[in-house]
Amino acid sequence: TTVADTLFPFAYLRMDHRFYFFDQGDFSPIEAGGPSFYGVAQEQRQQILEGTIGIRPVSGVTLLVKQSLADTENRAVVTKTRQGTDQWNLSLGLEVNRSFRNGAGLTGSVRRESKYQNRSGTALSIFKENYWLAGISFQKEF
Repeated sequence: TTVADTLFPFAYLRMDHRFYFFDQGDFSPIEAGGPSFYGVAQEQRQQILEGTIGIRPVSGVTLLVKQSLADTENRAVVTKTRQGTDQWNLSLGLEVNRSFRNGAGLTGSVRRESKYQNRSGTALSIFKENYWLAGISFQKEF
């Protein structure tokens, strides 16, 4: 599900919610020579909620703030064990997509990514990650 709105000519807001469900198993007969039935061995459920705010201070330049929460649960049907993972993401960025009169164009982005992950199950583990991403391209017609 996505809800998006342009608040003003220079700003927008976007909310996304995604839900996934997967299972794994195999087909096998209950008795020798009989029909095969599907038996679930493992299930996975995941929900993601993401919010983005974009501000365009000048044409071709966008400042972005994006935050998301992903909740994942894995369940082994036979052993009845569960493992859950919660992950928070925060992205702060600047995107440029400018064209110039002489046929040149500049496209690029710089983002600061932060991730925090909390995993439960047999033992609690915490994972943190912070890094920068940057890329730029310049085009010119000859």
